[in-house]
Amino acid sequence: EDYEPTLGELRAQLGPIGTIVSNSVELAVLTLGSFVSGGALGFVGGGVMGVPSTLFGKEMGSLPARLSALNSKAFTSCKSWGSLSAAFS
Repeated sequence: EDYEPTLGELRAQLGPIGTIVSNSVELAVLTLGSFVSGGALGFVGGGVMGVPSTLFGKEMGSLPARLSALNSKAFTSCKSWGSLSAAFS
């Protein structure tokens, strides 16, 4: 039977520099994951919330112009939700 050490045991074997590197990598991966998941949720949420005003609003022009405006609103929402999510992780 092969023994596999736990994550806590592996971390206990690290020196001070290894601990700093390990914690920094963990923090970076966690923050990036929060930014990406918040951004995806923001893009979907911003797109859904922008549909009524963008697609059915008056004086917006042709359909490609309306879709471009919708994508712009969704992307703006994506950036803000992603930043907010990463800030609170």
